Amino acid sequence: MKLYAYGKKRIPRKLTLIAAVIAGLSPVLFSADSENLRVGVAVSSQEVFVGESFQMQVQVSGSDAPEEPDLSGITDFSVETLGHQQNNSSFSTIINGKVSQRVSRGYIFNYRLTPLRAGSFSIPEITVTAGGKTVKTDPLTISVKKPQETNDFKLRMSLSKTSCYEGEPVILTVTWYIGKDVRGFNITLPVLEKTDAFQFADARNVRADYRIPLKGGDVAGQKGRGRLDGNEYTTLTFQKVLISKKSGSFEIEPATIVCETLTGYKKTRDPFGSSFGDDFFNDDFFSVRQGVYKNIAVPSNGLKLDVLDLPSEGQPANFAGHVGEYRVDTMAKPAEVNVGDPITLTVILSGPEYLENVNLPALDRDDTFTRDFKIPADRADGRIQGNAKVFTQTIRAKRSDVKEIPPVQLSYFDTKQGKYATAKSAPIPITVRATKIITANDAEGRDQTGIQGQTPEARTGGIAANYEDLSAIEDMQSGPETWLASPLWLSVIFVPPLAYFALLIGATFTARRRNNASLLRSRRACSILMKELSRIRGKNGRSEELLDALRKYLGDKFSIASGSLTFEDVAEKIKSGGVDSETAESLREVFTHCEAGRYAGGMSDIPVKELAEQIKKIATKMEKTLK
Repeated sequence: MKLYAYGKKRIPRKLTLIAAVIAGLSPVLFSADSENLRVGVAVSSQEVFVGESFQMQVQVSGSDAPEEPDLSGITDFSVETLGHQQNNSSFSTIINGKVSQRVSRGYIFNYRLTPLRAGSFSIPEITVTAGGKTVKTDPLTISVKKPQETNDFKLRMSLSKTSCYEGEPVILTVTWYIGKDVRGFNITLPVLEKTDAFQFADARNVRADYRIPLKGGDVAGQKGRGRLDGNEYTTLTFQKVLISKKSGSFEIEPATIVCETLTGYKKTRDPFGSSFGDDFFNDDFFSVRQGVYKNIAVPSNGLKLDVLDLPSEGQPANFAGHVGEYRVDTMAKPAEVNVGDPITLTVILSGPEYLENVNLPALDRDDTFTRDFKIPADRADGRIQGNAKVFTQTIRAKRSDVKEIPPVQLSYFDTKQGKYATAKSAPIPITVRATKIITANDAEGRDQTGIQGQTPEARTGGIAANYEDLSAIEDMQSGPETWLASPLWLSVIFVPPLAYFALLIGATFTARRRNNASLLRSRRACSILMKELSRIRGKNGRSEELLDALRKYLGDKFSIASGSLTFEDVAEKIKSGGVDSETAESLREVFTHCEAGRYAGGMSDIPVKELAEQIKKIATKMEKTLK
């Protein structure tokens, strides 16, 4: 990382280099007070490729509550905020027995910048205000290099169709052709920035060998083999669905992939630090080959997509933008109701492959429905089920002469036919009964036949009877003295606490069993790994098997999921466990070579038996350190 000017007074380059080594991407601390507000900018790299992201910090000294910097002047880079934090520190000094303390106040603004084009560009002055004072950074120049395609790496994009209608899904396929070992890559897809022109969805029913990070979320990547320009490659392919929001001709700018590629190896000393001297053992056996990598950037081809306007001729009045070929099915429960009873109407829309943005037709504005049914304006969001989207709507019949639920109609534009069409569900027969009014006589169970002209009759029992003396009143004693004499009250008082303590004991027992199981797996992890390494060596196994065994070992050791575990997932745990940096770096290198079996077609130059031996040494060393 390189640090540059603060305010208008430049810091000597030697001091900035020392600060960079000490601080990494952390800001330099200054002795700060309200009269000494300073601000600087720091970047992780001054030379990058198009599409290669780098980190930028705006570092404030003299205030821990500055206002957000104004970055509107940065036009040649896309800017993403990574978070902000205070950076305060205190210093104590003792002079002639007197202790004094100074407080340094600071603040860090973190950003990720991605260059949009090649050339030499300036990060302009950035203004920061704090406590009524305003300061500016000096401009900073970033050199952006143009990606270059090589025989070892190629990137290609293609569209499922080059012309479509507005709202019609188009599949964008991106394929990376890999001819050498790589590690750590980043893909930039500029079309994902065009949110005013497209909506995006993930492709369905695709195999997920890897999860590839992109703007807006991960996508599923598939590993394979492919041939391009007469050469065989390992391939990594993913897809995004583009759904146009408006018509026009759109340029799909080239994608860029930045990765670290293996250029060779260098030998390092035994990571376990033999105490017998360098010449005691054979150097070739105990030395570890460490890969040498360099950054490269690979561009793709560009594309063009023509989006046609939907024709106005023949467009139905209730057309709501549905494009594709649709089918509508309905179900209703119950089919026999009284007037005003709720009926749950289920509407199933199917046909197009991508239904994420499809909505239910507004039944509360459909005359064929509102004539016979009460329909609320609120509608529940649909849910994707397989290749269909399912909606539910509550409706209520207005009259007893309603005999059926009418068809649900959906107008759409058929892209195959090039014209508008209407999909209809079948009507659903229902039985609607008139609502019966319940009278007091119905509640008493009395016969209402010929009720007029009858002489009132005395009732001697039931709720219609009249009682005139105290014989009908029963003494119902209550209070604590009666609770203990009642089995029902005893159960009400004592059963809940007993049930609570039983659940508490059960939960404690389960948690202990789970913790003990994790501890047992951690203790047995190394022995299981050694057995698996012996098995793989004995049958001349593949580096992919070594990767699975290593992941299981680390997953059991640290009680984390091992299915797609990487070195970065355990790096912090290894460091905090006391493992030395050389052993950790050796583990990283082993991960890289093992992953080559899966990720780069097994093109690692280190034999499986040698990799297995290195894993054995590293695990043995870690077991002595980790608790």
